[in-house]
Amino acid sequence: MRAIVIKSRNRTVVEIDLVPTLARLQQIVGGLIEPVEQGLDDEHHCYVNEEGLLDNPQHFFLFTGGHQPLAGNGVILASTEDGDEAPCRVPLEWVKERVTFMDFYAVRRWCQDHDQGESAPDQAKPMTTKIEPTEWLYRPLLRPASFCTLPEGLSWNYIEIPSEYAADRPDLPISRHRFGIIATTRQLTAKERYTFDLEQVSGPPYSKD
Repeated sequence: MRAIVIKSRNRTVVEIDLVPTLARLQQIVGGLIEPVEQGLDDEHHCYVNEEGLLDNPQHFFLFTGGHQPLAGNGVILASTEDGDEAPCRVPLEWVKERVTFMDFYAVRRWCQDHDQGESAPDQAKPMTTKIEPTEWLYRPLLRPASFCTLPEGLSWNYIEIPSEYAADRPDLPISRHRFGIIATTRQLTAKERYTFDLEQVSGPPYSKD
């Protein structure tokens, strides 16, 4: 069965012959599958990793007309009237023209430019108003805070801003920590802190708790 595979790490879009078993689809996307349709026509869908945002993603792709960048790989197939899988019928060049590859920092800029907090309310988002430091303060250890590096639905804001983003938030002090300090409206669980590489801190000067 004809399928089109989008590989974000390699930045390639290729056509393959696929037997669309669950195991094979999961192998390609690297986890549990979830279909998305935004950016495609009514007859096609793209399988992506349902938990891709939990795997510290660094490579993404975005469909023209899509609602947000997608982490990892994608597999495009068509559907029959009965809802079964069918061979992909869109031209390979059509897909190539509609796919934009992005790294983590490009995704972060995209979220800022497209007001991701409003367009994707189910995703973690910075609050639009400044909040005072709460008892729930965290230091991102490996990457900046964003919708794809924090638990879904979490409201947060910077208390200290990373130096590279200082121009965007001149009202905040520049942090001595590479990725700044964030405040959240609820306490994170130990599992959430481990999964998203966050260290709880206290302060100022925001030392390890």
